[in-house]
Amino acid sequence: MNKIKIFLFTLMPALLVVGFLNSSRFFTNSNKTFIPLGYGFKSTRITNAKGEINNFSLLDQNGVFHELYRNLDSKAIVIIGQQRNCENDRKTIPLVNELYSRYLNKKISFFYLNSEKEDSRLSLINLAVQNNIPFPILIDQSKLISEILGITHSGEAIVLDPNEWKIVYRGPIISPNQNSLSNFLENFLANKTTQLTKTNTNGCEITPLPSTPLSYEKVIAPIWKTKCLKCHVEESGILPTLNSYEKIRSWIEMSKETILTERMPPFSADTYYGSYKNNISLSLDEKRTLIKWIDQGAPRDGITDPLLNSANKQNNMKVFIENNFKKAYSLSMNHEIKIPPQGNTEYIYTQIGEAAPRDMWIGAIHFHSTNLRQLHHVAMLVVSKPLSFYKKSSEQFRKLRPNDTINTKPDGNISLFELTAITEYEKKMNPNYFRAQVWAAGRSQPFFVDSKANIFIPKGSYIILESHHMGSGRAETEKSSLDFYQRNILPKKPLQLRVKMLANISFKIPANANNFTVDTKEVTFSKDVFIVSFGGHLHMRGKSVKLSYKEPIQNEQRVFLSIPNYNYGWHTGAGLSLESPIFIKKGSRFTGSCTYDNSTQNPYNPDPTQDVPWGQRVDRSEMCNLMVSFYFAEDVK
Repeated sequence: MNKIKIFLFTLMPALLVVGFLNSSRFFTNSNKTFIPLGYGFKSTRITNAKGEINNFSLLDQNGVFHELYRNLDSKAIVIIGQQRNCENDRKTIPLVNELYSRYLNKKISFFYLNSEKEDSRLSLINLAVQNNIPFPILIDQSKLISEILGITHSGEAIVLDPNEWKIVYRGPIISPNQNSLSNFLENFLANKTTQLTKTNTNGCEITPLPSTPLSYEKVIAPIWKTKCLKCHVEESGILPTLNSYEKIRSWIEMSKETILTERMPPFSADTYYGSYKNNISLSLDEKRTLIKWIDQGAPRDGITDPLLNSANKQNNMKVFIENNFKKAYSLSMNHEIKIPPQGNTEYIYTQIGEAAPRDMWIGAIHFHSTNLRQLHHVAMLVVSKPLSFYKKSSEQFRKLRPNDTINTKPDGNISLFELTAITEYEKKMNPNYFRAQVWAAGRSQPFFVDSKANIFIPKGSYIILESHHMGSGRAETEKSSLDFYQRNILPKKPLQLRVKMLANISFKIPANANNFTVDTKEVTFSKDVFIVSFGGHLHMRGKSVKLSYKEPIQNEQRVFLSIPNYNYGWHTGAGLSLESPIFIKKGSRFTGSCTYDNSTQNPYNPDPTQDVPWGQRVDRSEMCNLMVSFYFAEDVK
């Protein structure tokens, strides 16, 4: 049961993944060329860069995500070993602060690197505040990065040249013989060649962790089976397949890169703010173990390969469904949707089936499609009227904007007339109106609502699907269907799952902006609630997402959720299910914020020279949507 829990969450599939070789495609420029969508889809200097130092990613003390190879606009990168309780380190902080200020406008980036497990994140936050440290303290508790960079003492500084990703200086911040960091930087900026030498520092030793030979059979294979074979098996269709030693060996360098840069496994929520059922990230020990094994040459031991014939995740899911649920209802489109070569930038609304024959409390939904690769997302809407009612209502909105069509809005900012008609009517007339994402940018899997809540489909209600197709360069078709499952054991008074949406639909990201943030409108809870999960949706410039709140009367804003490394390709953070529901007081006010990278540093950016508006088009526009699922506290009684 515990292994299954990583699949559980409320609104979206937990692993929204599909291999970059098995991806959708989308129309991207006026020359009508197509590039694959997502998952490391675009070759850039970042992903292709080679050098002395491997690419890596770390969070800083404030939860901001930093990837080494994204510092392309820096002339040099200074990284200084740091320990919070080292007296010599504390003495040099004012000097380092002064160096940072001196070189700030000369495009030299500064980072501290803290590799001590004993230095908690909160203690580093306090250290930075108390000493006015103006640049990031990177947290390296696995000590992998200090080992990669060869930093053995706090106070030891290295300088990286981003043109070749090699170390060009190693030594103290300052020393009696003037072999100082400042002198080197002046010479470096003046293009004067210097010889790399190491001078001892007066800092504290960074205690190395022992490195012993690692058994593939007993140590590596169990980690790989638990964290990687949820997706990378033949049956899933997610490439590359990695369910044997030989296959792993073929992808070993890419595996190292994806682990060090936190691209794999695809989970990027900041656990400083909470714990989640669908957290499939590597622990510090697992991450270190895999990297050290790779560095040892990825040796193999044992007679048999434990990964061969590993159980397919789909079969595990099927067993879980059969043991805990029974099929209650199935619906399908009665026709195929025709998709033009460039895809549909407007959403398509399709009613599936007629009115629900009875009240249903749904604990799981399985989405199916005849053409998954064509889909960007599919949302399910539980409404009180048939689609024909909303189509007729939408005519009044369309008359107000007769020229708002696919052909006149190439930036993707298309009015959703049917959706406007649905939401305006349902939010006024139907307390049971419900919208849930049932599929998004990846492979179809069942999704589950929280163990204490269910989606309510009242008798007489209708199911409408919102489909967003991408286009593959040729005309295709697609047809969707849904299977609804009810729990085997349903309480007399089931808890009803509800959703609030936080969004901003009127913003424009400037060209070449690499840290542009927009806020959503504030949402207030009118009753006491228990929050069970979150959903976040941005497009290809998406960089990070935060959900913050203020309790009634109090004016202090607190971070509730942070996704510091939002990756559109994997939609990580799109469905985060809390380990335990969190109680929120009536009157609490929530606000979301989305940060974007529209610069050349973003390897997923189709065109950094263009301003990017809100809209549906994945390659030419952006979104800032956060979904919060909950149930009313009063219903628990």
